[in-house]
Amino acid sequence: MLRVVRWFGSILFVLLLLAAGLVAVSRLIGPDDAQRAALELLQPDDAAPPGSNAFAALWLIEFDVPSDEIEALAGADVAQFERALADRGPYESLEPVTLAAEDRYPRFLKAADDLPQCHPRDVACLEQVRANPAAYATQLARQQDLVARVRALADFDVYRNPMPADLRIPFPPLQHLAVSRTASALDFIEGRTDEALEAACRDVAAWRRFGAQADSLLVAMVAHGTIDAGARLVAEMLAELPLDQPLPEMCTRAFDPAAVTPNLCPAMRGEAQLSKAAIEAAGNQAGLINRWVLLDGPGTLAIMAPTYAHACRPEVRQSLLDDTPIDAPAVPTSLWRLQCAGNLVGCVLADVGRPGYASYLQRVQDSQAVIRTLDALLRLRVKAAANGVSPLSVATSEGIPSVGRPIRVDAAALDAGIELRGAGEGAHWRVPLPGSRLQNLARAD
Repeated sequence: MLRVVRWFGSILFVLLLLAAGLVAVSRLIGPDDAQRAALELLQPDDAAPPGSNAFAALWLIEFDVPSDEIEALAGADVAQFERALADRGPYESLEPVTLAAEDRYPRFLKAADDLPQCHPRDVACLEQVRANPAAYATQLARQQDLVARVRALADFDVYRNPMPADLRIPFPPLQHLAVSRTASALDFIEGRTDEALEAACRDVAAWRRFGAQADSLLVAMVAHGTIDAGARLVAEMLAELPLDQPLPEMCTRAFDPAAVTPNLCPAMRGEAQLSKAAIEAAGNQAGLINRWVLLDGPGTLAIMAPTYAHACRPEVRQSLLDDTPIDAPAVPTSLWRLQCAGNLVGCVLADVGRPGYASYLQRVQDSQAVIRTLDALLRLRVKAAANGVSPLSVATSEGIPSVGRPIRVDAAALDAGIELRGAGEGAHWRVPLPGSRLQNLARAD
């Protein structure tokens, strides 16, 4: 009996040695070539992008702060959050922080009875505001300072967040952006056509810049949602205008596909920094067994790197321009690979988060396709006016030239649109043709 026990003990000892050796080898092999290349692509740029940063103005968008104090107050908030994080453990929630502008300047607060703004994905902003114009006029008169602050964001060039990379840091109050679009709809309905178009197109141009430069994935996705909604609103306006009515020059610039190069790399680098901070915090809190056997922080970051860096690869960035389909990064997913022997938790975390990132690049591609569609409709409008025919007639006889995916016209609905890749199978983006609603407006009058 004792011999059997010793025999089993010897086998167990050998198995433990093998397991320890496997874990050690797993930790020692380090990143593979693809992961090292991805980690290199994810290194943050040392130089800030050229131009003025919209962060401070967006951070304090709710406060009526003099323009010459915005940067200082936002900087004080950044420093305050840095101190708060230094005083708390990695998993401790932050104590409520009083912003530097609080109690010093008036703050915009949404009233309980406020009408809804024209949020992204709303197909008919004009229809929404036209259903209750007097109430919207009253509400927007009360919000005129907020409208001005939101529209003043267009004076900036880029968006970069100076806050520390930490999941507990709050985001700027992005929920107020739609107020500008709602105000543009009301301006148009009340006959201030040039002002409405100028503001709507200027917002699109601004958020194209921010979307391409944002170091936050959330802000980048909000930017592309704002572009989508702004383009819809401009298309609605064009549908109700005569073909020969001049448009603000800003609209040509806003929908010039070459004006801004689509880019999700800065946002994914920012996302990688957030993941790094979260994984390092988890590693600091984990027990010895977890830290030495189940979770390898640097190894986890290496495994995640190809997913984040996919947006930074030259061929993927080119695909954003020429609208060729973008495949998900080819990365190993089996938990039985050697890298997972000493990092099982890290492998699981990497595999759980990976599928969600596949659609973000497709959404950026969709946004660029939306810009191309509006650009094509603007050119179609000019050609139809010059020839004294309808845009439908030109589109039917000649088609609508496009890069990548086709722009399809529905003659019965008098609209045009494209298939979307990042919004689920079968999703489409469709807007009315220029001048197509003039007859309906005449009948309504």
